[in-house]
Amino acid sequence: MELVHLLAKYDPVLREHLVKVKLGKNIVTSYLSPEVQNEFVSILAQQVRKKIIAQVKKSKYFCIIFDSTPDISHKDQLSEVLRYVNMDGNEVKVEESFVRFIETKGKSAKEISELILRQLENDEIQIDDCRGQAYDNAAVMSAHRSGVQKRILEINPKALFVPCSNHSLNLACIHAASVVVLSVTCFGTLDRLFSFFPHLRIAGMS
Repeated sequence: MELVHLLAKYDPVLREHLVKVKLGKNIVTSYLSPEVQNEFVSILAQQVRKKIIAQVKKSKYFCIIFDSTPDISHKDQLSEVLRYVNMDGNEVKVEESFVRFIETKGKSAKEISELILRQLENDEIQIDDCRGQAYDNAAVMSAHRSGVQKRILEINPKALFVPCSNHSLNLACIHAASVVVLSVTCFGTLDRLFSFFPHLRIAGMS
C-alpha cells in the first residue's frame, strides 16, 4: 500500500482513483483490499519463480539447498533455494535464488526426500542434472545411511552433499555456549518463555 501511495504521487490516474476511493460515499471497487493485495503478490511471485526456473533450465546443472524453519505459528516450512550458473552474454556468475516456502507435513527423511523430489518434478527440473545438495547438520537431513542426502544420492550419485557452513558454525557456537553456566541459564530462560507465550495466546490472555 505504501508503494501504491508513492506511485500515486507521480501517476495522475492512480492518484485520481485513490481520491475517489477515499472521498466516495458509495461503495466502489478499489482493488486495494487485503485479498487483492495478496493476489497481486502471488502473481508477482509466480512470475519471478518462472524466470528463476527458466534460468535454471537454461544453465542445465544446478544445486539444491533446503532448510526447515518453523514460522510464527510453529508450522515447519521448508525453504527451497537453487544454485546455478547464470550465463548472460560474456558474463558468467554463480547465483543462488530463493524459490518458495513449502509446508512440511512429515519430518522423516523419507517424507522430506519425497517432498523435495516431487517439488522438483512439479517445476519440471530434472534431478539427474543436480550436482550438489546442501542441508543443515540435522540427522534426518545429513545422515550418511538413511538421511535425505543419502536417499537423493542413491537416485543421483553426482549430487554431492556439502553440509551448510553456517549451520556448522551455529553448532560450534551452541556447544561453546553450553559449557558456560550463565549462557545456559540465559538461553534456557528464553526458550521456556518462547514455549510459554503461545499457551497464553491459546488461553485468550494478552
